[in-house]
Amino acid sequence: MTNTKQEPADNIDQVISIGGIRGMTKDQAMLFLAQKYNFIEGRGIAAEYTSLAYEYEMIGEERTATELRKKAQEITNA
Repeated sequence: MTNTKQEPADNIDQVISIGGIRGMTKDQAMLFLAQKYNFIEGRGIAAEYTSLAYEYEMIGEERTATELRKKAQEITNA
């Protein structure tokens, strides 16, 4: 059962999982993921960076995915 009172921005990973980047052009997906990055930046949650890395990897952006995984590892080791 879904919590209908939850704002999408409260759980952006769920929004991406449900809406996904399917059906988007690569440019649209890149813009969408950049918005997610802006949302999670500074929150200091390694899992969010790991999730975002996976999504970048799914659209062929390996370099960005690697950078995000490094950031997640730095947060974990801090």
